[in-house]
Amino acid sequence: RRTIEGDWIWLVAKVVSYIDSPVPGIIVHEAIVKNENVAVIVSRITRIASLLLQAVESSLFGSEVGNNTGGDSVDASQDEAVEIQAMLLNAAENLGIDLSNSDNPLRELMEAAANGDSMWGGDVLTSRGGTGEGRARDGKKSMDIVDHLKSGAALDLSKIILTEGEVKLVTLVLTGRLQIEDLGPLLYLALNSPEMDLVAATDEFYSLSEQQLKANSHAQSPSEMVLLQPPPLAVINLSFTDIGDYGM
Repeated sequence: RRTIEGDWIWLVAKVVSYIDSPVPGIIVHEAIVKNENVAVIVSRITRIASLLLQAVESSLFGSEVGNNTGGDSVDASQDEAVEIQAMLLNAAENLGIDLSNSDNPLRELMEAAANGDSMWGGDVLTSRGGTGEGRARDGKKSMDIVDHLKSGAALDLSKIILTEGEVKLVTLVLTGRLQIEDLGPLLYLALNSPEMDLVAATDEFYSLSEQQLKANSHAQSPSEMVLLQPPPLAVINLSFTDIGDYGM
């Protein structure tokens, strides 16, 4: 919070009681944080956890649960996705490449730019030699994909430099190893450890999930099996997170 002098300070808040009249509310006790390093760690972990919670709940129960799953709005993320799609299509048209059936359009564009477009022959040169109707069909198909992505839930972690523990936390949730209802207990375990070690807490939970999955081979019926249930997210934005190849 900002002080009267204009300086920013960290505060810790605790709900001490509830009131019913004259209107329902809570009484909060605030105090200045003495250890700012601890405040930063707690703030980061809870912030990322809240983004995960909002995104997963939105994917499971609809967009009305939370329309903002990141530092920017979902509309901003969708606009960015449309811009990226348009950029790829424009680059493909300049190179004479058909990306309508491509699984990895960005990689194909990079390879085409590096090797020259002579490797693209015959049927794929639809943007230069094809008819306007064919280009329109390709454009419509690409926009259908963008519309599909825009209609789904988005997890926006952009512009948050993720640490190793935070990457592991995100991975546990996205792979379905950590159900969203278990997110709170895991964070409680991490924040109450001596060094607030999120890496150790996530590794412990990962090992536990591995043991549960291995136990599937001894299950007597399908109902006894533990299955991974990744959340059905449409978009995951990890730009400017410094996640790197190791994180991926």
